[in-house]
Amino acid sequence: MRTHSGNFQLLHTFRLQDTFRLQDTFRPLHTFRLLHIKGDFLLLKMLRISMRPHAYPIKRQHSRLLAMALPFAAGGFFAAQAAHAQKSGPILQGPITSVDAPAPYRYLDWVSLDEINALPEDQRPKYTGVCPGYYLPPIVTPREPVEDDTQAKIEASADHYEMVGEHDIHMKGGVVVQQGHRMLESDALELNTATRQITLKDDVRIRQNNMLLTGQRATLDMNSKELVAEGTEYVIPGSHIRGSAERIHNTSHDVLVLDKATYTTCEPHANTWYFEADRLRLNNPSGWGTAKNMVVRVKDVPILYLPWFMFPIDERRQSGFLFPSVATGSSSGFELGVPYYLNLAPNYDATITPVYMSKRGTLLNSEFRFLTPKSSGELGGGYLYRDAEYSDERRYWGYIHHRANFQNGWSLNTDYNKVSDPDYFFDMDTGLNASALTYLMQSEQVNYRTDYWNFTGLVQQFQTLDKKVLPTNQPYKRLPQLRADGRGRINDNGLFWTWSSEAVHFLAPHTSISRPDESYRLTLSPGVSYRQESEYGYLHPSLRLVNTQYDIDGGQFQTEARPEINTYIASLDSGLIFERNTSLLGHSQVQTLEPRAFLLYVPTDRDQNQIPVFDTAIYTFSYDQLFRENRFSGGDRYGDAKKLALGVTTRLISRTSGSEWLRMSLGQALYFGDRYVQLDAFTPPQDTRTSAMASRIVWNPNPSLFFYNDVEWDSDRNNIDNLNSGVQINHNNDYLFNVSYLYHDPGALTASPGDEKLKQSEVSFVTPLSARWSLLGRWGYDIELNRSFDNMVGLEYDSCCWTFRVVNRRFLQEDETDYTKVEPKWGIELQVELKGLAGIGRKVESMLETGISGFEDREAQRKFRF
Repeated sequence: MRTHSGNFQLLHTFRLQDTFRLQDTFRPLHTFRLLHIKGDFLLLKMLRISMRPHAYPIKRQHSRLLAMALPFAAGGFFAAQAAHAQKSGPILQGPITSVDAPAPYRYLDWVSLDEINALPEDQRPKYTGVCPGYYLPPIVTPREPVEDDTQAKIEASADHYEMVGEHDIHMKGGVVVQQGHRMLESDALELNTATRQITLKDDVRIRQNNMLLTGQRATLDMNSKELVAEGTEYVIPGSHIRGSAERIHNTSHDVLVLDKATYTTCEPHANTWYFEADRLRLNNPSGWGTAKNMVVRVKDVPILYLPWFMFPIDERRQSGFLFPSVATGSSSGFELGVPYYLNLAPNYDATITPVYMSKRGTLLNSEFRFLTPKSSGELGGGYLYRDAEYSDERRYWGYIHHRANFQNGWSLNTDYNKVSDPDYFFDMDTGLNASALTYLMQSEQVNYRTDYWNFTGLVQQFQTLDKKVLPTNQPYKRLPQLRADGRGRINDNGLFWTWSSEAVHFLAPHTSISRPDESYRLTLSPGVSYRQESEYGYLHPSLRLVNTQYDIDGGQFQTEARPEINTYIASLDSGLIFERNTSLLGHSQVQTLEPRAFLLYVPTDRDQNQIPVFDTAIYTFSYDQLFRENRFSGGDRYGDAKKLALGVTTRLISRTSGSEWLRMSLGQALYFGDRYVQLDAFTPPQDTRTSAMASRIVWNPNPSLFFYNDVEWDSDRNNIDNLNSGVQINHNNDYLFNVSYLYHDPGALTASPGDEKLKQSEVSFVTPLSARWSLLGRWGYDIELNRSFDNMVGLEYDSCCWTFRVVNRRFLQEDETDYTKVEPKWGIELQVELKGLAGIGRKVESMLETGISGFEDREAQRKFRF
């Protein structure tokens, strides 16, 4: 036996400079050693360097450690370095290399929040998680850049080295072995050159990429590349996963098996929840793990047993059961849904979810998704064979959404939705905002686009859900609609030609004597425009002709079968742009002043009032509507106009970020004649000489505050016609507050005839009660009817490893037999999420995202919050 220790001559020493990492802030006194191979002797020199805690960051000094190359392999941790050597060849060989001494070990590399807060404020790293600390990433930096760790040099250091017989090498005290970004530490290492087996004993630690593995003993076989570790704990810092196992071994290079194992995302020494299994199998190529005889425990109390369970270890998908959803309510009773996910291919998948409802029966929901280089889409729905709460009727919902972009300018868009009855979305709680659904779209559209032209073919119809919409007022079908729109340059001086044409076939969904059953409409509209723009302003005159022809069939009150519209639209849009440098609240700004004048002339054609309305409505009055060429949407009316619209906008723009802090607009239209063209022949002409004053304010001084306010004020009647105002406060996605108010006066000249008067307010919020508890809520109130219409309140608990939400919702639903009456409904939704594993009650998120503005963005930011 040859033993080497003591004070031999120091062969090589020099210092390297490197940035001191956060780990080193907590590094105590440490000892560096030098190793050097000379023939068959190993010379060892003791060199002590004091490393004490310093301010973050500082520079640290390294001692060059001269080491031996150990060509060994271990299932995924250290690849064979002696691929070109004989298996019976010498194990001590290769160039003299070096290795950095690792940071002193902290339990699972965990740093508590108290330790972080103890640092000076200007040196404290930013930490916004909910855990009382975090794991330091197992960073291992090689001396030289390497692309493949398996081809990197192996470097080592130790306090003591022994040669035992001809084949055994023993290293003791502070053993460190590094290969590229991988590092192995232990108190003792034994290497047998004959069997090519390495044994590590006492305080074994293996670091690689985003993983730390500790244990009492580990065996590495260089021939089979097998690793066996006993009495182990493991940490995956990036996913906040940790656990333990009596034994860990690898069955292949990328598959790790853990016997008598545990798994959790909770912080050390706080197993709020965890699962234990007889065997865990982690398959890196597939991205999934499996557990055999799995027991989920909360506070050490078993709550769930599964003989077999599959869970993800990365973001890839795999077929299997997802965690269920649980709810209860007045409409359906107790609900339990168990989704099953089908990973059919990398580019398409499906989810099938049977939902048991104690009052109604079993609903079967399904969804299929696909994605190709040129298209994407979803199709699915739900089916209930007999609804015990709905006269034992069959109820269903189906949808197809498909978008495709082909070569040479072709595209396709499918949007088809159908439901068995108008009450389906209320009763089945699909997550859609049922109270806002009036119609369901059923359409197929084909587009072809070139540099100058856009051609569109459309077939479209609607399913009416609002029971208050009479059959005679339901939208016409378009079977089909063909459009051709073009625009091109006439010369290089800003002169353009325009073309718009349409041919459409309208078909009524229900026959009626009060309106036509069928009609054809052809519209041709050529035009010319001029665009002159500069940094100081713009000038846009335009002129276009309109010819619209009809072929109408049906309607008792229709006097002419083939009416025709002939008119023209002349407009002049102009504006100036002034700006100046200014400051607000200490911030450098650019303020603009942008006056705008829009002159419009459309001759009067009173015969339009005799033509039925197929797809036309009047635009809701707003600041933007002041500058439209037509006050009607659709193609059945071209509003006569002799008007001058005047507006002014001022903006504040940050000089540093370029973001718009503030926009304020104010405008009004002056009329030089009565407006005779109306939706029908019974509406009198409008004879006012001025429109309502329209104003708009948008204030967004920082990401935490957003305010908007749209007001239309009639100075003649001293009355507010429309008001839509709201504010959102979002502080770091922790505190969220929304308040809005909507007012609509149907008696206003600028309002849409037949509208109901609206006075509605809404408040929604997410407010922290403590570091982990938050209060959620939404309150919608109809001031005109003096009643609440959609309220919910809930609690959220967000900890290091689990999240809990419970929400109580109360809403109004129209009576199934008398739509003039409404009745209150209620429901309680529950969500429990075990971070890193799965969750129960995903419908809660959908409900909160619909009811609380900004909640979806909040969840996206907090998705991986630990």
